[in-house]
Amino acid sequence: MGWVGWERKRALKLSSPALGFILLTVKTGGIIITAPAHYTFVYVIQTGRNLNEGKRTLVSIEENKELVRRLYDLDNKREKDAQYELIAPACVFHMLNADLSVEQFKEFDAAFYAAFPDIYANIEDIIAEGDKVAFRLTFTGTNTGKFMGNLPTGKKIDITHTNWVRVVDGKVVEYWNTSDGLLIMQQLGVIPSQ
Repeated sequence: MGWVGWERKRALKLSSPALGFILLTVKTGGIIITAPAHYTFVYVIQTGRNLNEGKRTLVSIEENKELVRRLYDLDNKREKDAQYELIAPACVFHMLNADLSVEQFKEFDAAFYAAFPDIYANIEDIIAEGDKVAFRLTFTGTNTGKFMGNLPTGKKIDITHTNWVRVVDGKVVEYWNTSDGLLIMQQLGVIPSQ
């Protein structure tokens, strides 16, 4: 998508997703640029420069959703190195009981996959707004390895939970995980279900 126009003084960004458009209005000069609401714009505009010369990041909501789909596609294929390339080095994983760095999450991830080597993630629903993507996942797998200090049970799990990510420049920078550890332990028969 090409951008044509000259900025003369100050730019004002107005957003109206309900109306289906985003306006970038240049205060003096009367230039109005209209674009679909499914794009997020970040502009660094310098006075008197063509808008094409300004620095901008243009990332669509669909691209952010595709990033999440790719994350779990790589996860299901066990292509962990490629998966972690989609995650910023300073990403914070907000778990229910703690915030983890990427390295700490890798340890958690490795232990989980050792306990459930056949685990499979299926994205049931996915929605996005701005730089955030929310998705509902179903995980299915068989417990054939030690999990949270418990011996393998051979039982299957089928859990659904909702996660959120925040994406900046095509990488996940924050990840909110709402896994239900209690439900997993109940499905494994480690604790009673009631």
